[in-house]
Parts: sequence; structure tokens; C-alpha cells
Amino acid sequence: MSEPNLPRAQLPWRRPEVPGAFGIEAMARRVGAYVWVERRLFEVLGAWTPVVPELDVKLRLAVHSAHHAERADRFYARLPELRELPADDVCVPTTAAVASLVDAVAAADDPSATIEKLVGVYRVLLPHLIAVYSFHLANTATVADEPLARTLRHVITDATDDWRDGELLIQARIADAVAVDRAAAHQAELQRLLVVAGGICGPGTFGDA
Repeated sequence: MSEPNLPRAQLPWRRPEVPGAFGIEAMARRVGAYVWVERRLFEVLGAWTPVVPELDVKLRLAVHSAHHAERADRFYARLPELRELPADDVCVPTTAAVASLVDAVAAADDPSATIEKLVGVYRVLLPHLIAVYSFHLANTATVADEPLARTLRHVITDATDDWRDGELLIQARIADAVAVDRAAAHQAELQRLLVVAGGICGPGTFGDA
């Protein structure tokens, strides 16, 4: 049976194109920032894995480190091909403040700092990344950006599962007032750095002020 004689955009099973919020260069720089932070978290969690004393944390960090590497590869595969802007040139921290934020998360490398490690990743960086990826997904073009949108949907689901694991690990360790204060103080410190950075993509991470 042939399709009805209607313009393609009017066919009920075809969604008309809705333009995305980002130009090609802005898209490349945002996705490059995602590649960089996911690679950095792969390195950070991998470095923590041998030194954390708790076996359950050690195992989760090892698994989640591999997840960050996989997400970095997925985003790298979606970088637009621009002759004037090579892929590796955009896989960098957006600003020095963004790099400082992630360095501050990584600095909790003492074996006794398990709470600080978990809070930095699972109460600051990972929730922020899920929000950033969700914002980007909501602002993709319905047709032109569909390959990236599929990647974002997968990454959001995957990262949310990791966040849930991490929050369970935190809850199991906040058993007294001292632990509460440690977690709150470290989260506040990192959250201030995140505000200064303007988000993982720098100022404008969630659109214009």
C-alpha cells in the first residue's frame, strides 16, 4: 500500500523538524566538554579504587570508572566533523574554573576520605552532569540531532543508575553527626566551585542567564 499523498512533514508518523538550541560549533564544544569530564572521572575513580579500604566502595568505583570511559567514547563518536575544529581540540575543560572543580573532587585521595570521595562524585558532579545532559537533550533538533539524542538518553539512564549506587554507599556511611558534617561541608565547598565555574560547560551551561 502506498503512502497517502501528503507532504512528508504532515505524515502522522513523521515528526516535523524542530531546530536545536545549539549551533554546530557550540555543539562541538559542549560535547567535547562531556568527553573531557567523563575521561577525567574515569581516571579519578580508577586512581581511587586501589586505595579505598571498603570493599563495596572499591568494587563500585571500579565498575563506575569503566562506565565513565564508555560514556566518553560514546560522546566522542558524536562529535561533529569540523575541519576548522578538530575533535581532539574540543575535548578539553571549558574553562580553568571547570578544571579546578574536577581537580578539587580528585583531591580527596586520602584512604580515610571515603565520604568526601563519594560526595564529590555522587552528590555534586554526577547529579550536575545528569542535569546538563538532560538540558542538552531537551534542546536537540528532533531530526538532525537524533544520533546525539539517542546517546544522551542512554547516558542519562546509565549515569542515573550509577548515581543511585553512589547515594546508597553514602547513606550507609552517614551514621553519626560527624559524618553528616563531613559530607555537608565537602558538598558545600564543591558546590561553590561549581557555581564559580558556571557549570561543566562554563557560563551558559543551562542557557543564557
